[in-house]
Amino acid sequence: MASRDAAVMIRLNPLAAGEHILVRIGMSFISPNQACSNAAEEIPTFDFDAVSRSSVSQFESLLNRLRVDTTDVPEDILKLFYSSVPSFIEYG
Repeated sequence: MASRDAAVMIRLNPLAAGEHILVRIGMSFISPNQACSNAAEEIPTFDFDAVSRSSVSQFESLLNRLRVDTTDVPEDILKLFYSSVPSFIEYG
């Protein structure tokens, strides 16, 4: 890709009752083909519940590395800290 900006637009027809759409998204700074490969490798099936369980498990595994002593820490500081945890884990 020559551009630093990327965008996706999807237009779908209305779904019938009980109909679902499952989407797998891959990202890559290398190429669209690499993005497709990443998606296929990271999410090999369209089993939403399995992907959800795996994601929660991975997040909890990372989150369990943190030990926080909140003694005498003001509530607003705790809110700021805990709202930043996902970003810290992702980029830390």
